[in-house]
Amino acid sequence: MILFPSSIFLKRLTCGSVIKFSHPDFPEKPHNFIVLNSNPLKDGFLLLIVSTSNVERVKEIVDRQRRLSGGYINVKQGEYKDFERESYINCHKPYAFEIGKLKAKYKKALVDMKERLPDELIKRVRKGCLDSPMFKPKYKKFIKIEGD
Repeated sequence: MILFPSSIFLKRLTCGSVIKFSHPDFPEKPHNFIVLNSNPLKDGFLLLIVSTSNVERVKEIVDRQRRLSGGYINVKQGEYKDFERESYINCHKPYAFEIGKLKAKYKKALVDMKERLPDELIKRVRKGCLDSPMFKPKYKKFIKIEGD
C-alpha cells in the first residue's frame, strides 16, 4: 500500500469513501466503513457506517424485525469491486470518529482506502440512513447534500 501524505489522504475522504480499519467497536479485525458526510474536515469528524459480509446474520435480524429491513442495504457480489463477497451495509448505526484518530492510524499504515462507492449505491445508502428509525437524528443533517 502506498501512503500519501496524511493531509492528501484526509482531503480525499468524502461521502461514499470506503476505508478499512480496526474500529474500537470492532477490534477483532478491520471492517469496511463508509463515510457519510460530504466534508469531514469541515465537520470536524467522520460520520461512518459499517458493512458486513455476515449475510446470514443480517437475514436473521430482518426476519425477526421487518421494520429494520430498509436500513440494511444489500450489496451483491460484483456490485462494488472492493467487497469480495455479498455484503450488507448497516444504515441504522452511525459511528462518529475523530479525524485525528484516523490520521494517527493512517500514519501507522493501519487504514486502507478503497475505491469510492458507485453513485447509485451511495444514494441507496443515504436513503437507508435517512429512513432508518434507529439512525440518530442529530447526524442526519451531515448526510444531506445540497440539491436534495
